[in-house]
Amino acid sequence: MPLFFPQLRPGSALQYPLRRMLSYRTAVHPADEVTGLRSADDGATRVQWALQLRCLSDLEMDAVQTLFRATRGAHGEFVFLDPEGNLLSNSESLLASVWGKSAGLEVTPAATAPASAEAAFAIAAPVSQTGEFWQSALLPTNYYWLLSAYARALTAVPFTLFIRSAHGEKQMTAPLSPTWKRFSFGGLWWPAGEGIDIGFRIPANRQAEVSALQLESQTAPSSYKRTTAVTGVFSNARFLDDSLRVTSLAPNCHQINLRIGAPIAGYIS
Repeated sequence: MPLFFPQLRPGSALQYPLRRMLSYRTAVHPADEVTGLRSADDGATRVQWALQLRCLSDLEMDAVQTLFRATRGAHGEFVFLDPEGNLLSNSESLLASVWGKSAGLEVTPAATAPASAEAAFAIAAPVSQTGEFWQSALLPTNYYWLLSAYARALTAVPFTLFIRSAHGEKQMTAPLSPTWKRFSFGGLWWPAGEGIDIGFRIPANRQAEVSALQLESQTAPSSYKRTTAVTGVFSNARFLDDSLRVTSLAPNCHQINLRIGAPIAGYIS
């Protein structure tokens, strides 16, 4: 199992203020001094987070220090979940191969989408069985997860959001109406492990339109962020400093400033 930056408080992505910076590099052709031919160096694009963590408990501080020791400071990599990002891939491309679906489920582009998204899809379940649509993610099972999606249907259709792992499944069902509405549910349910499925269901022989799926590690949904193949999961993040400077203000109350960076390509800010 890869190393993950610890979820310090269940249901809290990180502390604010949070500063995130994107850096780019432009390559200049050395033999073209007259016209100044330049091109973007996509491989050099990076994102950096500056974290100000305050009032950490002994357990939270120990989790950060344990990760720092395991990566030998800035020498090793770990997985960092962007607290302002969507952790699902292709959130508006439901025909992409990253999405799985049950047999007989039909997925086609819808004519309109909610105001916060650019695309939506019509989902039609087969006559004989419930239609299920999901995405698998190699994420920790012992984190607080929140799933949200926009959905609607011309007739009253029960719409079920679910999150499952090897430990079990949790779900929430709500009726759809002809108006686009955002639904969400989440929780902290399971012991440590890796691998969750995130998706939705509609009953047999029913239809619905769905858009803007989003996964986060907090208790309330933030504004929707569209993703392509690049998500808010950064699997090759590093600490940018070789030492940790911890300030202990009182028993069970610590503070620390961290800098974390990761290379990116095709990132949507």
